[in-house]
Amino acid sequence: MYIRMTSLLLSSHTSKLAFRITSTEPCYSARLFVASHGRRRASKGCYSQRTRAAAQLGEPWSIYDDPALYDHVFPGRDFAAEVDFLFDVFQKHAKVGEGLEKPNILLELGCGPARHSIQAVQRGASRAIGVDNSAAMLGHARHLAAEAGVAAELVQGTLGSVSKTLQLGPQAHVAYFLFGTLCHALTNEDALAWLRDAAACVAPGGLIVAELEHPGDIFDGTLIEGDEWPVDGREPEEQLMFVYGTNMDDFNPVTQVHTRTVRLTRRETSRKKWELIGECSVEQKAFTVSEVALLAKLVPLEVAWYYGDLDIEVDSLFHESASRMVVILRKPLDSGAV
Repeated sequence: MYIRMTSLLLSSHTSKLAFRITSTEPCYSARLFVASHGRRRASKGCYSQRTRAAAQLGEPWSIYDDPALYDHVFPGRDFAAEVDFLFDVFQKHAKVGEGLEKPNILLELGCGPARHSIQAVQRGASRAIGVDNSAAMLGHARHLAAEAGVAAELVQGTLGSVSKTLQLGPQAHVAYFLFGTLCHALTNEDALAWLRDAAACVAPGGLIVAELEHPGDIFDGTLIEGDEWPVDGREPEEQLMFVYGTNMDDFNPVTQVHTRTVRLTRRETSRKKWELIGECSVEQKAFTVSEVALLAKLVPLEVAWYYGDLDIEVDSLFHESASRMVVILRKPLDSGAV
């Protein structure tokens, strides 16, 4: 049985004075979900010139503008296992590519460093395409792909118009929004547009996979608890602290949009004082199961299954290990161009 501890928190929509936005620049696609894997030590000079300048001048800052730093402060996830999950759900739920063990084309939407695309090719996918709106992030992704000896296709584009950018047609066997990328569609209308755009790239019988907040988190207070964790710095004597949401952040119960504080600070281990590197806010929408089902119907898509993690064994939102909502949507076999 799925049991979730309830925390009693004062939602900041009742205490607006405690909330402040320090940047008008969006921290686009900062990822929702953090796995408790080992920390990585940054190489020397892990802060970009823009990050250092923003910290010194108090300019608008977004961690997404510093790809190497972004890639460093979020603890490592098991990308190989997550790609295996994509392969598993393809075999279990897709109605295209009969007899194939792996999808022919995978499309990563909001790919960031494109680590899933890179892993997909390394694990035998014939073609992997990653799309992101950040030229800097794609440059970092291309560097990672080159290091791995992988020919992943990385394209700059905006979610909602990917089908026009790629001119791919309905060919992909699996398209996916991981790390809560779909949550950056702040209205149901935007989410519908993004899903329809993704569906235009997916073959009939193919899948769209979306990793979202667990819907239980909306109702029990978990969503607004926030999180922070220490990160190794550039040198042994340096420590970083990354804040991803605080319990004073704003959650709008009408729109279901959560505004998270994103903050990075540093200090020398011999000192107590923390220095601010940068701070911004990021907006993300939380979706309920009924919203997802209605959005799918409007695309139109079929809801094939809901998982509680990127793990084929966590096959229910009520599973004891469920920590998120991973929805598997399937394009109907009789669908034409979307």
